[in-house]
Amino acid sequence: MQNNHILFFLYYSCPFIVGLLSATLICYFIVPRLIKIVTVDIEITPPQGIGSDEWNPATSPSNYAGKWLGVLEVILYYVAFLIGKPELIAGWFVFKVGSKWEVWHNIVKVPDLVDGIDQIDYLRSRHNWGAFVLNRFTFGTLSNVIIAMLGTVIYRIVEISLWPQ
Repeated sequence: MQNNHILFFLYYSCPFIVGLLSATLICYFIVPRLIKIVTVDIEITPPQGIGSDEWNPATSPSNYAGKWLGVLEVILYYVAFLIGKPELIAGWFVFKVGSKWEVWHNIVKVPDLVDGIDQIDYLRSRHNWGAFVLNRFTFGTLSNVIIAMLGTVIYRIVEISLWPQ
């Protein structure tokens, strides 16, 4: 009797699980590679007067944390699409932008000038670093939304194949 309940549960949760696994695996393995492609032409070189040993650790992202945040975002978006609550996605966007703004404005904000560093060279380095961070942030978020949509489509395909109308 208990085996029937497990089979029943698996049968009816199969579309959800297949869609979720598809979306999370695509996010975890594909998005970081795509982000490298869209940011490959942005050189985050230090300005003259600041060594790479100081500049690189200060400007390098944490890819490990970003991967897991991306997976959690995809799960949130996927569930929001399935239950028909896009306001969950909008709420996350507001939180995400607000958090990013707060961190950059009050914690990570770099000085406008650094003594002994050419201003134009420093501006170039800051511009390239900012472009890299912005591209990674926006491309990652948009990719996660699209992947969650794809997971929802996979859910619907599996659902239709298991339970034809």
